[in-house]
Amino acid sequence: MRVLLFIAISIVCNLSMLAQVTDVEKGDILTINGVKGIVFIVDDSGCHGTMMSIKAFRGMKNLFCSKASLLKDLSMTSTLDGKANTEELFSYVSSRNINLAEFPVFNWCKSLGDGWYIPSVEQLKTFVNYWLGNDDLEVDWGDEDSSQSDDSSVPHTKRINDIMMEAGGIPFLNGVFSSTISKNKKVSVFEYNKIDGTWGFSDVSPNKIDKYSVGRAFYDF
Repeated sequence: MRVLLFIAISIVCNLSMLAQVTDVEKGDILTINGVKGIVFIVDDSGCHGTMMSIKAFRGMKNLFCSKASLLKDLSMTSTLDGKANTEELFSYVSSRNINLAEFPVFNWCKSLGDGWYIPSVEQLKTFVNYWLGNDDLEVDWGDEDSSQSDDSSVPHTKRINDIMMEAGGIPFLNGVFSSTISKNKKVSVFEYNKIDGTWGFSDVSPNKIDKYSVGRAFYDF
């Protein structure tokens, strides 16, 4: 495992205003403003990609929002862009003078610093495929279907979890929710059964997301 320090310096990468990182690989741990993430997407230059926080927001009920009525006029329907969903939430609470603490996982995400966001359902699926070792496979994520990992993917999940735990994080397991809210005001949640290796996504009412579910944050560098 390689650990890289992501420092805000004046060097630019491809004219980006972000600090330059080079030779980054999947599985590397980057640190920005004290927050660590594991890289799971990186381009050919080794300079741009996406990482997921190695720590998660967990341990309480109503992680997504304190009460379902707060979602009535909220539109976070993007399945592709979690950053847009997260920014929509921030704008929503600000314009209505709602305390961000009413949306605990987004309040936590905000505390990590600028640029962090709760991933959309498709972005979360991208990490899941990396975690399972399915980088080169197209997995059918049908709403009613679940898939089963083969023997070769099981060690990969352990290896990724070990990297995160060695860096001071927690393993990626069951019950991770996205920022995508369906038209009927349900949240897409990743579910994994480590006993039989099956996984899938389901839409869950926000007030039924239990204390065993967790929120993760993504960051694009």
